[in-house]
Amino acid sequence: NTKFNLIIAVGGGSVIDMAKLINILGAQKDNDLVKYINDNVLITEKGLPLVAIPTTAGTGSEATHFSVVYVDNVKHSLAHRFMLPDYAIVDAELSYSLPSHITAASGMDALSQAVESYWAVKSTQESKKFASEAINLILVALKDAVEGDKRARELMSKAAHLAGKAINITTTTAPHAISYPITTFFGLQHGHAVALTLGSFFEINYYFQDKNVIDPRGVNYLKKTMEELFVLFGVSTATECKLRWQSLMKMIKMNYEIKSIGIVTENDVAKIVDNVNKERLRNNPVYVSKRMIGAIFD
Repeated sequence: NTKFNLIIAVGGGSVIDMAKLINILGAQKDNDLVKYINDNVLITEKGLPLVAIPTTAGTGSEATHFSVVYVDNVKHSLAHRFMLPDYAIVDAELSYSLPSHITAASGMDALSQAVESYWAVKSTQESKKFASEAINLILVALKDAVEGDKRARELMSKAAHLAGKAINITTTTAPHAISYPITTFFGLQHGHAVALTLGSFFEINYYFQDKNVIDPRGVNYLKKTMEELFVLFGVSTATECKLRWQSLMKMIKMNYEIKSIGIVTENDVAKIVDNVNKERLRNNPVYVSKRMIGAIFD
C-alpha cells in the first residue's frame, strides 16, 4: 500500500527491462503480463517516472521503449511508448568491474544491434546515423574495453546507448530472431548468441534473389545499404565482412564455431529453426526461410 514517486533501475539490460515491465504493468487496471503479450490487451496508463542507469555497455535498454521477457521458455517483447525511461544516466565507471567475458558479450550485442538496425526494414536516416556512430565507436574500442581499458569502456557505453537509440526506432532483425532459442536451449549469453549467426547475414542480405527482398525501398537501396556497412567495417565484400566479424569475435576470445557450443545434431538445429522470433524475422530486409536458417548451422 506504500506510494512511490519514482522508480530507479540500476543494472544490465535484464534489470532495466524488468523495471520497465513492473512500472508499466503496475499502472494498468489488469497487470497480467501474459494478456498483454498473447491477447493484445492495450496499455492505456503511464507508469511512474523511471530513471535507468545501465551498468553494462550492451542492450541500450535505457534508450528503448520495449522489454524482453520469457514466458514458458519463449522470449517475447512487450513494447509501448510509455515504457521508454524518462531519464537515462550513462556512466561508464559503473562498468569498470565487469568481467571480460561479459564485456565481450555485451559489446557484441551492442554491435549486433547497430548492424541490424542499419539494414532493418524499419530503418530511417536518423536510425542509420545512430547505428553508424555506434559501429564506428565499437570497432575502435571493443578489444581494449574487454582488456579493461577505462577510456575504451567510456566509448563502449556511449556506443551502446547510440545502438539503443537506433533499435528504439527500428527494432532488430534475423540474428536476434535466431538468438532467442539459442539462449533458451543452449544457455549461451545473449550477445554471444546473436553474434554467432550475424556474420552469415552479411552474405544472406547481400547475395539475395531479387524476389526475396522484403524492404519496400527495393533491391538497389538494399545493395547500397549493405555496401555502406562494408565500408564501415573497412572491407569491400560481404564475404570479407563475414570474415572481419569472425576475426573480431576471435580477437575478444568469443567462440564463433557453432558445433563447439553444443549445436551438433539435426534435432539441435530443429529446436532453433522451429522457435525463432517471427516478428524480428519479418524486419530483416531479405526473406529468410527455415531452410536458410538451418543452412547457417551446417
